[in-house]
Amino acid sequence: VPQLGLAIVASIRLSDIWAPFINAAAAAGFAAAGAVLLGTLVFWRASVPVVQHLESNMAELEQEVKQRSTAEERERDAHANLVALINASPESAFLIDSEGIILICNKVTASRWDMTPAEMAGGHFASFLSPQLAESRSRQIGQVLATGKPLQFEDEREGLHFSNHLYPVVGEEGQVRGVAIFGPDITWQREVQLNLERHTRLLDSLRHAQELFIAGADPRNVYNELLDILVEVTDSAYGFLDEMMCDPDGTPYKLSLALSNISWNEDSQALYQQLVDRKLEFRNLANLSGAPVTEGRTVIANDAAAHAL
Repeated sequence: VPQLGLAIVASIRLSDIWAPFINAAAAAGFAAAGAVLLGTLVFWRASVPVVQHLESNMAELEQEVKQRSTAEERERDAHANLVALINASPESAFLIDSEGIILICNKVTASRWDMTPAEMAGGHFASFLSPQLAESRSRQIGQVLATGKPLQFEDEREGLHFSNHLYPVVGEEGQVRGVAIFGPDITWQREVQLNLERHTRLLDSLRHAQELFIAGADPRNVYNELLDILVEVTDSAYGFLDEMMCDPDGTPYKLSLALSNISWNEDSQALYQQLVDRKLEFRNLANLSGAPVTEGRTVIANDAAAHAL
């Protein structure tokens, strides 16, 4: 109240408290103003216009309190809606500010670090990543902050593949204030795609080998090409291709058709050439390579020496 040099701050209905005192004071030629201090109500003598001015100020203050209360309620509702929205996503979703601080994240994001959303909020996103991945993602986020344009890219974390979608959060003045990030796990899609590509290459190779056989090409070239494709499709380092044969008495053995070239110098290359030029026969089948012939089953062994046949 400028005329009285007073300021009244309250979060209650001021008019309900002051109205009886104001009316009584006005009738007596006083203006009511003051505060309740330790149970004491203080009055100052003033003119009737001052009373009216005080009433007006109190009404404006009450209206401001109501507006602020409404704004706070709307802000709480907006935050609750945002939490519900990102938690509705079955994939990682979170929001960071321009400094990289996580403002909010959903439960999926937190679960991938065995944490809760509350535990991650307030931390820098890079602190949850390896140094190399943090540097890479920082560059991508910096690009979105600088350009204000969305960005999509893929990367890998601990064997999982993610398709990262970055969207700028733009303020009223057009300044980028943060980045919203949506990162679905696409590991299984990539595996399906890679398997499909492997099968396609294998079928194409088999078709090509059939065409070579029909055209009367050198069988050794056909076998070598088949072996190269099998090694590639199975992600192997090397391999060999044998044919099962039998002696007149029915004893099985293997005849070499193709052998991977794993030579590392001239001497090993010469030895490899000698082996492929000969028709190698393998009579001892009591080993891993002989098990498919003698037992008719697929054998997979990570420790060949300790593998029991």
